[in-house]
Amino acid sequence: MKRILIIDDDEIVRMSLEKELSSAGYSVFLAENGKDGVQKVQEQMSDLILLDIMMPEMNGVEVIDLLKKDKRTRNTPVIFITSLVKRDEIDDGFVKGSKGVDQFFVSKPFDMDEVLRLVYASIGEP
Repeated sequence: MKRILIIDDDEIVRMSLEKELSSAGYSVFLAENGKDGVQKVQEQMSDLILLDIMMPEMNGVEVIDLLKKDKRTRNTPVIFITSLVKRDEIDDGFVKGSKGVDQFFVSKPFDMDEVLRLVYASIGEP
């Protein structure tokens, strides 16, 4: 079963994504902040990461920087889940995290069908 890590400081977003992705057949695990997410992905390798960009303590771009430095996680696909509306802020995340990994982003509030399409495009069906 394919594993997805959701890193988002918004509990409603985490729970919503977990419910839908679990129902679709994926194994889902959660992190409520960037530091926790980095630790969890190193303990339990994932096939995909859904990552919020704007979080306290360690934002999504900082998370990407750390993951790309680790040979075990550098090629893990990432889908950014963000409320950012400025293209340059989103592009900064893609530039920093684009070292050999296809990436997508979904704007909050998100359409679950769009999220599922991007998950399928990134890692295939469960």
